[in-house]
Amino acid sequence: MNTVKPVTGSGKGRLATQLSLSEMRSIFLARRNGMTFGAIERDSRFKLRRVNGMTAWRAVQKYMRASGRRSCAGTALRPAKAV
Repeated sequence: MNTVKPVTGSGKGRLATQLSLSEMRSIFLARRNGMTFGAIERDSRFKLRRVNGMTAWRAVQKYMRASGRRSCAGTALRPAKAV
């Protein structure tokens, strides 16, 4: 049985589940323009919860699924030396 933890107001910043599609798009574009996931979370414009880049990564993944794009594994968002 899977249990889902409720989203609470504790902590600073918002979770990826609390973002609109347009906000996820702006995070996606920031990543595509060269910002790291950690830098995106530290940027005050996005107001994301800081979790070592994971909140930004989840937002990008959600945007890519919602827009019909492939996952990061097959895009230019992947590091150049990745196998």
